[in-house]
Amino acid sequence: MNPLFISPQVTHVVPYFDKADLEERITDFEQNHDIFRFKYETPFTLDGRPQGAPEDQWKRRTILTRKFSKLLFEVDPYQLQSAY
Repeated sequence: MNPLFISPQVTHVVPYFDKADLEERITDFEQNHDIFRFKYETPFTLDGRPQGAPEDQWKRRTILTRKFSKLLFEVDPYQLQSAY
């Protein structure tokens, strides 16, 4: 890993479609294949505390746009072996 860059760990994303995409993607198949944009939400508090009461928390929505629709992963064999 390069110490000059951060690597966030995203554990869950959902497909993101704007209004025009939803008009074109009518069927369930179209809405679940060849997806280029995903959305995830990160909770935060306005005063910067790491945790807070539910009424003090806000959600930051982030949209990720992929260049290609196919999922491409680079797997480190060492990490794969150590996971099992």
